[in-house]
Amino acid sequence: MVYYVFIEQETESGPASGELTLALKFEEVSFQKGKLYGKLHVHIRSAGHLANMETGGHTDSYVKMYLLPDKKPASKRKTNIVKQNYYPTWNEWFEYDQITKEQLSTNHILEVTVWDHHFTSRNDFLGGLRLGPTPSLGETEEWIDSNILEARQWEEMLDNPGQWVEYCHKLRPTMDYRDVAIIEQEQEADKEMHDSKDSAVIIFSFVD
Repeated sequence: MVYYVFIEQETESGPASGELTLALKFEEVSFQKGKLYGKLHVHIRSAGHLANMETGGHTDSYVKMYLLPDKKPASKRKTNIVKQNYYPTWNEWFEYDQITKEQLSTNHILEVTVWDHHFTSRNDFLGGLRLGPTPSLGETEEWIDSNILEARQWEEMLDNPGQWVEYCHKLRPTMDYRDVAIIEQEQEADKEMHDSKDSAVIIFSFVD
């Protein structure tokens, strides 16, 4: 099922803009010692409306990922660089294996960031996402801070093993951790919206 929702040296700051389209799939592999193990598949499709960080320049963009809480090199995934394009298409696939469904449901987050590559200076941050479970109020891990749409894609993925779930997300302008009060307000607003009317999500389906 596909869901479209419209709503190196690097520095994670700057006037980020644009959106990123990506798909997720959890593939169940084996049941060991009472735990369901599988693979997390990630398809980085494309981006749009990326910021121009240089006057008269161009954007040479790439996407970088970590499966938090692990930020070691083994957790890092990175696309190729698409040169001189504010609407890049990567169409690259990645995976994380030997991961349990319980981990993805509780304390594992896919941190995705988009960068403008430079050969002679710092790479520019263009925006990012943190895809993971809905944060619990009083959450002790500050990096578990997915917004409503980021969490919705993650939970749709876990609810539909073996199927791709694709969203188009507006990029975060900063990867600073979000305040719990803001998360609480978002969740309350989302609950009120769903109590009063159906969600305005445009849904498309396809058979993989």
